[in-house]
Amino acid sequence: MRNVMVFLGIALLVLGLVSIFNNLGLQRTEAELSQDRMFCVDASQLSNGPVVIGGTWNFFPNRFIDPKNVPLEGGIPTVVPGDWNLGNRTKTWGINDGYGSYHIRLEHVPPGRYGLWIDIVYTAYELYVDGQFVGGSGTVATEATASHADFTDLVTMFDVTEKPYVDLVLLVSNYYHPVGGIGVAPIFGRSDLVGQVYARSVSLSVGLVSILLVSVFIILFFHGKLNKDSSLVYFAVFCFALALKVAASNSLLGLFFPGIPLHLVSKFEYLTIPLAAFAFSYYWKIVFGFKVHRWILYGFRTILGLYILLILITPIPFYYPLLMPSIFLIIAMGLVWTVQVIRLYVKSSTVPGLMVFGIVVMLLTIVMQAFYYEHGIPNLFLNHMAAIGMVFFVLVNFHTLSYRFLLAKEDARKASTELETKVSERTRQLHAANEHLTWIASHDELTAVMNRNELMRLVVARHFSAPVSVVYLDMDNFKQVNDLYSHKAGDLVLQAFASKLLKSARATDLVFRVGGDEFVVLLPNTDRKGVISFARRLSGEMESFCSSISKPLQEELGIALPHSLECQLTSSLGIVVQETGEADVDFMIQRADQALMVAKANGKNRYELIELA
Repeated sequence: MRNVMVFLGIALLVLGLVSIFNNLGLQRTEAELSQDRMFCVDASQLSNGPVVIGGTWNFFPNRFIDPKNVPLEGGIPTVVPGDWNLGNRTKTWGINDGYGSYHIRLEHVPPGRYGLWIDIVYTAYELYVDGQFVGGSGTVATEATASHADFTDLVTMFDVTEKPYVDLVLLVSNYYHPVGGIGVAPIFGRSDLVGQVYARSVSLSVGLVSILLVSVFIILFFHGKLNKDSSLVYFAVFCFALALKVAASNSLLGLFFPGIPLHLVSKFEYLTIPLAAFAFSYYWKIVFGFKVHRWILYGFRTILGLYILLILITPIPFYYPLLMPSIFLIIAMGLVWTVQVIRLYVKSSTVPGLMVFGIVVMLLTIVMQAFYYEHGIPNLFLNHMAAIGMVFFVLVNFHTLSYRFLLAKEDARKASTELETKVSERTRQLHAANEHLTWIASHDELTAVMNRNELMRLVVARHFSAPVSVVYLDMDNFKQVNDLYSHKAGDLVLQAFASKLLKSARATDLVFRVGGDEFVVLLPNTDRKGVISFARRLSGEMESFCSSISKPLQEELGIALPHSLECQLTSSLGIVVQETGEADVDFMIQRADQALMVAKANGKNRYELIELA
């Protein structure tokens, strides 16, 4: 496990740093001022792959231009990526909100299908290519009440015909974040290549989040199985905060949870930074025991705690300006911890060298990301820098957990045995449940005889040769029991009647409940004499039916059947017999139903018999 984690961490570090330093091989363009005073980009280098459209764009503050008719005047040269300057009166903490239009012209674009990846998360925008709307994010508006940004990226594809140039227009509005403008320059190129770059970026983010979340699970497993070392809990909180930070900063929350409120994403993005540092300070002290003057440590934790509280209870204009100061504070404390662990390694070598390397890498990546961010250095993987270093540190930390894992093997073996026992028991229960479901599919739960579905299945699947008889029957005056006493009383009566039917039938006879108080009995190998014998047996059983049902009704429901009703609980039967040839049971059932109607019309408590040739 240790070697796997170390190899994974080193591979991630190398691949991540290569991607960061060469911007995944993307070329950067620089706009130049054309003769018609428009800033243009020569796209002829697209043969080498997608390009980052950076440099100077035309910006029209406080104005939505017509994308189909880009004006030649009124634009202000504005650097992309970079903040805009609307010239508005700033509000609280220097917010410069409002709206505007960005324009850039791409020249010498060969005809074909192209793609644009735009990573503008706090600003609402609409993208137009040669005057045609091709996508956007949020709702662009001139008023704060109508403008709404979505924390999502945009990857859009479109076709370019043969023409001298392509105009890109972005209509933008920002009334949420203190910094407006285009923070990451758009990426333009062949549609398939842009899609690949976007997929790689998302895959890297998902990979980082997955590693961190798996780390949380493993750490908490150690905490539960090995000991109650509180350092494991703090380290798990550290990993979880990092996972949430990567997911928020790289638009994964918006990608996998569409519709998540923007203010919630921004709080996740900023809250996780002081939260991770806060948890790490406790983890570091418990694991390494390094001493920092208590007032310094208390002050560090107090400032982070207050910043966390500020993020939770205030909108972004109040906590965003304190982001970089808090990061510099974390870097300063991280530098102190790094010096301590290096000194300990040099003096006693009690700290593994790989752990020291992981700490140094983590601090350097944090410093690098802060430097890039503070100085506005464009990089597609800006939000991955510190995350890669921190994930590398997390992975090498498993070096210290490997021995504990060996100690956990015996507990795991015992847990496995217990789990196998539970699985075996659960399998037995599932088998019993499946058998019960199979029985329910073919039987009536109330009376325990077969149901209509099973009757229809047998009629189709089974051939009955003569002699065969079919009896269609029901209870006379059964409705009075439901109406006078309750459906519960009716259920008891039906159960008793089904019992009488089963008692009257032979082992080879098939009894079905087809609905309400109606039943069908199939009697294979039964001629006229045999079925009449069955009818007489049932008639004999029904003579004692009222007396036999009176006791259950009295005991279970407190119902006493009056003598007048008792005599009316009888049964009428429709009988069809075929003594020669191949029997059509479905047809016999229909005729038996008709015979039953005749029996009821002729006074009930009797049977009507039809013989088929």
